[in-house]
Amino acid sequence: LSKKESPKKFAEELMQYDVISFDVFDTLIFRPFSTPSDVFFLVGDELGYMDFKRIRIEMEWKARIRKYKETGSYEVTLEEIYDLLSEEAGIEKQKAMETEFQIEQKVCYANPYMFRVIENLRKTDKRLIITSDMYLGTEQIKKLLENCGYEQFDAYYVSCDINKSKSKGDIYEEIKQREKRIKLKPQISFLHVGDNQIADIEQAEKHGFTSRLYKNINEIGCPYRPEEMSAITGGIY
Repeated sequence: LSKKESPKKFAEELMQYDVISFDVFDTLIFRPFSTPSDVFFLVGDELGYMDFKRIRIEMEWKARIRKYKETGSYEVTLEEIYDLLSEEAGIEKQKAMETEFQIEQKVCYANPYMFRVIENLRKTDKRLIITSDMYLGTEQIKKLLENCGYEQFDAYYVSCDINKSKSKGDIYEEIKQREKRIKLKPQISFLHVGDNQIADIEQAEKHGFTSRLYKNINEIGCPYRPEEMSAITGGIY
């Protein structure tokens, strides 16, 4: 029902552009969950905190609100989230942060289709970059990608490190300015590949990128998954 063109053919389409940008989660790498926040079930289990998923989601949102009031940006780091978790829930910050990232490393795996696309692109002289809206920093994103088998990319643009995002669109302008300085020429063609219709497609095109949508596998699969069961019962199902 969802036939894709071959990875080689897709890579050949992308080769028309000078700088090729990729989203990370749900594009280059997958988690074995219906929603990204499901990873917090495992973190809470490891830490021994009941209802950790709800607490973690709530603290992230509060951290974003606090950051916006202070800086005008909603982009937060993992450390800023756990600063608030520690303040309000008494969770040991360093241990909890390390546990979350260790579990991310354990569960994340490469999208086999995009892995082959990247392999084909690496045979060219095209510049391959990462563009991600994420609370994990650049070094952590690098580590996750390496653990999934990807070689190093030419550049990493991560929202929490530069306080600009795909969802807002200003990260694309930042990328264009930086990449033009690196390439030393004013006319460069940019393409971005991602799974979010607004952040990866509409905002990219609004800021002068060509875009390619990689359909989110969870959005495709969710109509066939249980919604009215508990996490444990639904997982068994």
